[in-house]
Amino acid sequence: MTDLHTLWNTLPAADRTLFVEHADSPDLPAHVAQRAQAVRMPIVIGVTQDKSGASVTWPGVVREFLQRQAAEREA
Repeated sequence: MTDLHTLWNTLPAADRTLFVEHADSPDLPAHVAQRAQAVRMPIVIGVTQDKSGASVTWPGVVREFLQRQAAEREA
């Protein structure tokens, strides 16, 4: 997996803000998932619990990283 700190430091501020805003989202909105794919931010694509469609989430390590970034912004 890409070193998150290295990747994070190359992202535009708008992407950083977008990803931090969705750090706790159980399912990422399509525009967030598309942007994450465009910049090679790790995501997990699965199936919804009712098997009716796709579910896109952050891998656990990415979610924790984004939550730390959010906490640092609030401090």
